Amino acid sequence: MPKKFTKLSIILTTHNEGLMTHHTMLSVFRSLENFTDTYEIIIAIDDGDEATQNYFTRYKDRADIKILTCNFNDAGLSRNFAIKESSGRFVVILDGDDLISGNYFTNTVETLEQAKCEIVVHPNYCLSFKDVDNEYVLQVLGESVEPETDAIMQFSRHRWISAIAATRETLVKFPYIATKDGFGHEDYALNTTLTNAGILHKVAKDTIYFYRKKPTSRLQQNNNDRVAQPYSALYDYKKWQKFRLIEPRKTVPKGRKQKLQEQYIRIRNNKFLNFFITPLAELAKKLTHKKLIDDPKEFQVPAVVLEEWKKIAKIENLIFPTQDTLAHTTEYCADLVGDLGKAYHKLCLQIKSRPDYIFIVPWIVPGGAEKVLLNYLKALQELHPNWRIAVITTLSATNTWKDRLPSNTFLVEFGQIAHNLSIDDRDILLTQTLIQLQCSKIHIINSTDALLWMARHRTLVENNFHITASLFCYGLVTDTNGEGIWDIADPFITRVYPLIDKFYTDNTAVIDYLVHKEGYDREKFVVHYQPTPINESVKHHKKNSILRILWAGRISLQKNPKLLVRIANKLDPEKVQIDAYGRMDEQERDGFEFPEDSAVLHYRGPFQNFQDLQPDKYDLFLHTSIIDGMPNVVLEAASFGLITLAGNTGGVSDFVKDNRTGFLVDDAKNEDEYIVIINHLQQNPEAIYPMAQSAQTHLKNQYAWKPFLKSVQEAFQ
Repeated sequence: MPKKFTKLSIILTTHNEGLMTHHTMLSVFRSLENFTDTYEIIIAIDDGDEATQNYFTRYKDRADIKILTCNFNDAGLSRNFAIKESSGRFVVILDGDDLISGNYFTNTVETLEQAKCEIVVHPNYCLSFKDVDNEYVLQVLGESVEPETDAIMQFSRHRWISAIAATRETLVKFPYIATKDGFGHEDYALNTTLTNAGILHKVAKDTIYFYRKKPTSRLQQNNNDRVAQPYSALYDYKKWQKFRLIEPRKTVPKGRKQKLQEQYIRIRNNKFLNFFITPLAELAKKLTHKKLIDDPKEFQVPAVVLEEWKKIAKIENLIFPTQDTLAHTTEYCADLVGDLGKAYHKLCLQIKSRPDYIFIVPWIVPGGAEKVLLNYLKALQELHPNWRIAVITTLSATNTWKDRLPSNTFLVEFGQIAHNLSIDDRDILLTQTLIQLQCSKIHIINSTDALLWMARHRTLVENNFHITASLFCYGLVTDTNGEGIWDIADPFITRVYPLIDKFYTDNTAVIDYLVHKEGYDREKFVVHYQPTPINESVKHHKKNSILRILWAGRISLQKNPKLLVRIANKLDPEKVQIDAYGRMDEQERDGFEFPEDSAVLHYRGPFQNFQDLQPDKYDLFLHTSIIDGMPNVVLEAASFGLITLAGNTGGVSDFVKDNRTGFLVDDAKNEDEYIVIINHLQQNPEAIYPMAQSAQTHLKNQYAWKPFLKSVQEAFQ
């Protein structure tokens, strides 16, 4: 037999509300007193506790109430279940511990019946309250405006609430999503889907939804778990690239007085302007006994809300709107073209296509880690010419090397675009951008922002992304005399270690360090020796001439330029000259300045490329870092025929083999050990040539392009 349809199905989803649901039911019955058409009430008890199940047994014999039980443990799926069991032309969705106004059903159904197109209906107002806190928030829910503005506002924040009404046909056609795999806020996702489908959002005039905020609610659990919105065509980057940023239309234009008050607030809150304007305003008030501009009024609860609030308080006693309660009531507006939506719009303008791989890095500036990135990108372009690669930078910095990115790579400057956003909004922006890019393969190089994002979204990452990361070495903390260690592994990598499939590094020392110190599995590491082409043939050194030494690197605590100064102070300027190049690291230089009166050491300024330093002028490359991975400058020096003298720290020994391809100093902080070797080479320059040949041979065998390409092919698939 065909199903007999009623006018309205009222679906109430419950879980562990217990007797709180009684107040909800009383408000439902109260609202039905004004509803004159046919209806049914469907109670969906999803994985309900004993108290909740026991409560609803009192309604088991009522013909107008249908009680369903399920074990989805998911609000969206339990709603879908109840919708399929409903027989109403229209469906209203309510939560089991909230309350509604007396006109709720009448006005909602009237709005649906008068619609000339497919719509969904929301309450006009939502008053949020807590049982144990005199804190109330009133939201005036908005309606659909221009499609572009709707999308931008919806990205910025959820404009509506879980209470919704529509035809049964609409809700069957657009079901709720399951809250799983790190995705959630099923009502937010549903409203986004409806918006994308072109279904208009309307409010039922003067209806009020009283929302109970509970620390144990599923919504709060979703917030605690930092669930994300799933992919939505509403946020497709191609669509957003055509958007204009449109401010929503105002239903009531601002009057002259309101504009003056807003200007007054801006002046009052600006210290500079306030200094000049306030004395004039006070003088005018004194002379005329009148204010030039009235102070803006406090937020006033609309009369229709206040009247219904008093009535619903007869059911929920603790929320009566006393004067103190009203003083603690604030207004929340979700209908804003907020900074978050604007930031996403800017990001979309930088997206060239759906990527096949994503790299997340702090920035693209001169540095060793950045050269590793460029090597990976070059290799992937050769191996997969049809791939599109996205590079996301997470720091607000000028990416001075971005012009070096291959043609198949596009840059998304997240750090620059999002730097003014709050921490939570930055997190939402990064999360939704990665979801909308629809690329599961991500490689992280030194981005703490990306690692913190992983820690916040463990379930999302585990079920939707394949993460690899690069690790090179630890760093040093300023003002600790080289003793304090700053390590990206501890705590950043360690927090998310199980979520990372593989670690790639450029040296073996970091593997030994992390296996010993952090307990990492050696099997999770792969060494990618970075390719360095041979640039020049090795030249002979003339005996008894001045030994010319090159030092190049970032001027920072880690590179230990203070040791370089101490070495220079003990050398004979008639026998040794040192040129130093590098950019000053303002955050990590620890107050260091090169001496201007040294006869041996000469600071020549920053550099972009090693070859610009004319390395063929020098005989020896000096490396004084306290700690390092595999320094790229050491490899570049060898490519130009320079042997390296360095402290035996970090991954340097992977390339510099003592007395074979260079010289290693056991005590990396002892200048005297460096000086002994420098003086020896000045007196015995013939030792340099065969060692430089050995260094270049080692470079060709282990740091060539073909073996690197093969290792990348195996890693990035």
